[in-house]
Amino acid sequence: MKKTFILGLCLLFIFLLTNCPEKLENPDDDGNDNGNTDPGEIEPEIDLMDGIIAIINQQEGTLDNPAFLKLEIDLGIMSNPESNWKIILEAIEKTEKYIDLDLSNCILESQSYSYFFPDFAVSTGKDKIVSLILPDTVTDITGGTGESNSAFKYFTNLKHASGENIIHIGNWAFYNCTKLEEANFPNVTEINLGVFYNCINLKEANFPEAVEIISNAFRNCKNLVSVSAPKVETIGTLAFYDCTSLAEINLSAVTKIYQNAFGNCLNLAKADFPLVITLGNQAFDNCIKLETVLFPKVEVIHSRTFFNCVNLKETDFSSAVHIADHAFYNCTSLEEIIFPKAMIIEPMSFGNCTSLTTARFLADPDPAKDSNSQPIHPLSPWLKQEPTLPCVSESLLFYNEAFNGCTSLITLDVRNAWNVYFAGNALNNIGETLVIYLYDDDGVLDNNGEIKPNYTGKSYGHPQLDNYLGAVSLKLIKIIAPNGTQLEKFLPNKAGYPGLFSDIKSRYSGNVTVMPIERN
Repeated sequence: MKKTFILGLCLLFIFLLTNCPEKLENPDDDGNDNGNTDPGEIEPEIDLMDGIIAIINQQEGTLDNPAFLKLEIDLGIMSNPESNWKIILEAIEKTEKYIDLDLSNCILESQSYSYFFPDFAVSTGKDKIVSLILPDTVTDITGGTGESNSAFKYFTNLKHASGENIIHIGNWAFYNCTKLEEANFPNVTEINLGVFYNCINLKEANFPEAVEIISNAFRNCKNLVSVSAPKVETIGTLAFYDCTSLAEINLSAVTKIYQNAFGNCLNLAKADFPLVITLGNQAFDNCIKLETVLFPKVEVIHSRTFFNCVNLKETDFSSAVHIADHAFYNCTSLEEIIFPKAMIIEPMSFGNCTSLTTARFLADPDPAKDSNSQPIHPLSPWLKQEPTLPCVSESLLFYNEAFNGCTSLITLDVRNAWNVYFAGNALNNIGETLVIYLYDDDGVLDNNGEIKPNYTGKSYGHPQLDNYLGAVSLKLIKIIAPNGTQLEKFLPNKAGYPGLFSDIKSRYSGNVTVMPIERN
């Protein structure tokens, strides 16, 4: 059991009476006792170092059972070589014992300072401090100048740190405090750059008032199991990178997650972020136990966001319009995907998703209109020899090798997209059978090639510009048009360019059987 503060004061008082009686004398006392002396006015001059040493030496002071020291003094200007803070550190050094240090009742330079600055340039005694409670009057912890000069640089055995009224913790403050297990700062509003980086024994992070977690804040905290920061809105780059034990997160207010924020969090099973709009590159890269990702407001899924999330099974990206390259690469447990609004699917975005059987992209884009509110022909840019993909803004675009290696893929559903563009090899190496659901309506052109008046449909009698799927492994293609009214619009010599059935069949002649188009 730790000794109480009262015991510490008693020991200090006994020590001073025994060893330094002259230091209890009133300097204004002339030696004549006239009965008017007020004991409350006596301010004994205390030898702080000797007193601290006396208290600590009365206790065991091991790493498992540290001595307890609680002080009520002015720490002074902490970087000053003659400050009381430096005296405390020197006294601890001389005892060669480990201590729990409580400074909660201390002030700094007669209350003129609110910054706690332990002075990273001095190592004396710091390696003996196991627990540290900061002064209640302090609101800020001064940061370091970088990884090599963190504020608590020499606190190599610090296990517990707390401060009831700390609002701000400076950059790199606890960087590389590898023994730190608990950090209790309930009123902190911002967790800055690298504050707990490489605190490999930190187990929990509870910051109920924090609104931002900046880059590298908890990076490489390998034993961090849970994080609760219900008011945090922004999570910076690499904030939790390599937190390999992280399993529980309460971050329900987050709206922005930046690059690699949770990369390599090997034990994280669920990422539920109902308010997130911004989701950066590699945000959950290599989260190998991640099974569920719910991001209903995200519009862009950036490169490698869920790269190698091999256990991912459930997703919600109901607002996503753009899926970047390798976004879900090697998500080998993913069986079905549904994207109600996605229009751009970049190369290898679902590469090597070997269990994926069903992919539904149900975007329902409106065609571009001219000045007379008539649909613009989708081939117009191509016919004008413009060096762009035709109708990019209205097309559902599958880029090269978007599904490369999806060897179980059978169903591709794009039934609501009036215009689909498959870049070469989009479906390379997907397996032997493909059932593809395509858009069909009356078509904007009549059989004479004229735009129909009062047109209410979207297509030109065909649902896509480039029908080369790049699926060299295919043996059977089955085409289904579930929404249409005129299936003949898919056939040769009808309105549209060209007849879809004929076009696909010609591209795969001799290699693939293309079944006649049918309704679902």
